[in-house]
Amino acid sequence: MKRGLIIWGGWNGHTPERLADRLKGLLEVEDYSIDSTSHFGALLDEDLPAYDVIVPIWSCGVRSKPYMRVLLECIGAGTGFASFHGGINWFEDEEYYSMMGGSYIEDRRPVEFTVKISDQSSPITSEVESFNLEDELYFVQIDPTCKVLCSTRFEGTEIPITWTKSHGDGRVFYTSLAHEYSNATSKEVTKLIVNGIKWATRN
Repeated sequence: MKRGLIIWGGWNGHTPERLADRLKGLLEVEDYSIDSTSHFGALLDEDLPAYDVIVPIWSCGVRSKPYMRVLLECIGAGTGFASFHGGINWFEDEEYYSMMGGSYIEDRRPVEFTVKISDQSSPITSEVESFNLEDELYFVQIDPTCKVLCSTRFEGTEIPITWTKSHGDGRVFYTSLAHEYSNATSKEVTKLIVNGIKWATRN
């Protein structure tokens, strides 16, 4: 059985506690043992490296190098990391953005766009077809070494939405989707997030 840590908090508009409860249930069905907490100090727990995957549901960046560096060390040693939407700026720090493979630039308030599956060879997207969504759209800058799995074309620009990368021995998954609870719980977005967590989990 794989062990996962969900750590939630930040801006309440992203309904972090509600999403954490739902995600915990979905992962337990997948045979995960999940600890869910809103206590930031969990990152300093000596047991942190024992988790196989860490899933933050937290936005509105934190500035704290001691917490961030413990997290990055843990990922570099093999713990997986999977996040979505506001998690791209959980920590406001260049080292964190480097681990994530991207950084937030700006957003468009909910607009309708097509989520195009760029690579269906990945186990994350193999069972997901391109779909339409009305959601907050993030403009991001990403590392060219990231493997982009989903993107959209908006006002003539191709925008990456979902990608994977590695950080040391750890796997990293991110999707910018899931601003609204209704979108986060849609069939396609749920599949992407759960599959992304499973992919990132330490083997």
